[in-house]
Amino acid sequence: MARGYDTNGTPSAPCGRLCRSHGYDDQSDSRQYVCGQPCPLPEREQCPHGHKVRGYTRTMSFHEYPRLIGPIQRGTENWKILYAARTASEWCVQTHRHTRSLSHAGLLFIDGHLVLQLP
Repeated sequence: MARGYDTNGTPSAPCGRLCRSHGYDDQSDSRQYVCGQPCPLPEREQCPHGHKVRGYTRTMSFHEYPRLIGPIQRGTENWKILYAARTASEWCVQTHRHTRSLSHAGLLFIDGHLVLQLP
């Protein structure tokens, strides 16, 4: 959390609690997160965002965080279903991107050349 958000891109409030998604704005390609003030009343009264209805808010745009922000929030069940439905080529590239050669990926009998055919 040194960057201010967890592995799914959910930011944390200044107090350290994780925020929750408050929706995605298609026009600005951004997602708004709010803390929702889950803290106890004495702590909320000392918080600089305690006077706001939703407490701390943060807007994260796709342009700032292209790998984290999208219409479907990372880590949710819908995101997991979409991620599992990737094509075979996307899966192979993701799985074997750190290998040094095709033989390390278990692909000993492939020549390694790619031919693109244009219609």
